[in-house]
Amino acid sequence: MTSDFQIEILTPQALAARGDLISLIGSAQSVAGARCIHSDFEISPRTYAAENAEEVAYAVAISATDSQQRVVIGADVSDELARAWLRGPFVASTLAQSTPCVNAAFNALQQHFKARANVWDAYIESSHQQALDWYASRGFDARKRNSVYTLVSEDALAIGALASDSSVAPPQSEAMIDAVTQLASESFPGGYLTRKNFAAAPSDEAITLIMRDGDTLLGYVYASYESGAIEATIDNLAVAESARRKGIGRRLLRAALHWAIIARGAPKVALVVTEGNTRALSLYESVGFRLLVEGIHLRLESKS
Repeated sequence: MTSDFQIEILTPQALAARGDLISLIGSAQSVAGARCIHSDFEISPRTYAAENAEEVAYAVAISATDSQQRVVIGADVSDELARAWLRGPFVASTLAQSTPCVNAAFNALQQHFKARANVWDAYIESSHQQALDWYASRGFDARKRNSVYTLVSEDALAIGALASDSSVAPPQSEAMIDAVTQLASESFPGGYLTRKNFAAAPSDEAITLIMRDGDTLLGYVYASYESGAIEATIDNLAVAESARRKGIGRRLLRAALHWAIIARGAPKVALVVTEGNTRALSLYESVGFRLLVEGIHLRLESKS
């Protein structure tokens, strides 16, 4: 079957040099209702060129009989978690018409990362039925339905949603980092952040902020603004059960927004709300976050 297609595995840097493929990805991502939500960064050669070639790869498949049947599908892998997060598939025509080409590209990507990823995750718009059908045909299970919310920096400034808070600061001890890791595990089972993330020193790209009462962790927030991203992200925010309904979450959120918008100059901030989490949604809407798109988390786990 692969003889019917020209298959390439590209580093992000090699992809950056292919203007035709960058254009294909940009066109595919511009269609509302047919987007890969995990591809939430600027689609440009500069962005791809800055990616880590050890963690990110792209598979390209082009039909041997019809050059218009072209597919790009990428993934970034975490060796620590043995998980890969898919980007795409991005197609030149419709996904339904390109299914054999998509399969060839995904097979090549799986082979490339076969020793490093036991779990494959995808995150697409919930209205993208063609993508849902393709993922189902490959054995992916639909998991949680989520909503992506965004806050434009001008709106945050206008309503006073930002605040520097001396009680909110990075964790300073191994014990507190352990406490953050434990709360994250309880609040976001199967999440993508690990102790390594929470233990990292604050940087231009990410920060962990906590509130504590002596040696007791009250809550934490992890925010990021990676190179090439079109927005900063509130990746995690959790409050210990004993500290809830005391305004801790709001203070953590406002401090994270202050870091993202004031300290880092992000034009907007995004976060994901799991369906049914009305308490969190009420907090986010109160500081100006508005619904951008609804999506579905899909997962394929190795049966070996």
